[in-house]
Amino acid sequence: MTAAHFQAPDAPGFRLDPRVIGAFARFAGGYWRGENAIRAWTLTIGLAVALLLSTAATVALNQWNRWFFDALERRDVESVTQAAFVFALIIAAMAAIGVLIVLARETLQVRWRAWIVEHLVDRWLGLRRFYHLNVSGREPPNPEYRISDDTRWATEPLVDLGIGLLLAIAGATAFISILWSVGGSIVVALGSWGTLTIPAYMVWVAVAYGTLASGLMLWVGAPLVGYVGRKNEAEGYFRFAMMRIRDNAESVALMNGGRYEQAILGRFYDTVVARWLAIVWQHGHLTWITNACGPMKPIVPLLFLAPKYLSGELTLGQVTQLAAAFVEGANRHFLGGRQLQSGG
Repeated sequence: MTAAHFQAPDAPGFRLDPRVIGAFARFAGGYWRGENAIRAWTLTIGLAVALLLSTAATVALNQWNRWFFDALERRDVESVTQAAFVFALIIAAMAAIGVLIVLARETLQVRWRAWIVEHLVDRWLGLRRFYHLNVSGREPPNPEYRISDDTRWATEPLVDLGIGLLLAIAGATAFISILWSVGGSIVVALGSWGTLTIPAYMVWVAVAYGTLASGLMLWVGAPLVGYVGRKNEAEGYFRFAMMRIRDNAESVALMNGGRYEQAILGRFYDTVVARWLAIVWQHGHLTWITNACGPMKPIVPLLFLAPKYLSGELTLGQVTQLAAAFVEGANRHFLGGRQLQSGG
């Protein structure tokens, strides 16, 4: 069967199926059980500890901002000198922790994928399933590609998502506590109605900003998952069609069917291009959100902190500390949208 006889089905909806998720979790979760359990849990726990240390180092840098700018405001030369030395230590610690995260993350991804590939190959070759699937016509397109490459797409993003979720929870907890304790409350004059006191107002500003930004990102970017799935499917069928030509090279050559097969492949790749351009346009829509929200992030806290700074309720160091905590807190709340975009 050549490319001329091979037809790709219509693009599916690519919706999450709870049964598929459960089946994958039971199968792929076997890496954390059995003979590989010690190595798997060591990598997982080591990565989690490194991520928590990374959050602690970021909080330390946030505290350093307050110390340094308060010293500048007081023109305290001794404190500024000490802060410069401490800054070097914090940066060295953050660099070392970053190396640990990279090593643990990528090692976990490689080892987990290797385990899945080994077990998939064992199932595929065991009991001559590769032969029975082929002769029965039930073999899915590109089984070798699915084993070699789809396993990467099934593992690497999940590890990255787990990292992002842990950082989001730890970071949001740490930086929201800073906004709560240092930012305090604000009193808003309501004219003849008196005044309104808003406790922990910078927390509400950060939550509102993060919710609005990530909500817009998820709303605009939700179709991207389906677009990427359809593009990857089209590429799979294109590769499968080329493989079929190679398998039937003799018959194609004897029938002088090269040009005909080329036209068929051209139509397959036209589908790839069309679905890829859909992703490009969707990325363009997402860029409206990211490019609008990104520059606003460091400015929004300064606008809300300016009244308390001008009234003398906050020092310059506290303003810079709160502004940095706001950006970090908003970033953690903005995780969903960023993960969605990177998944595209």
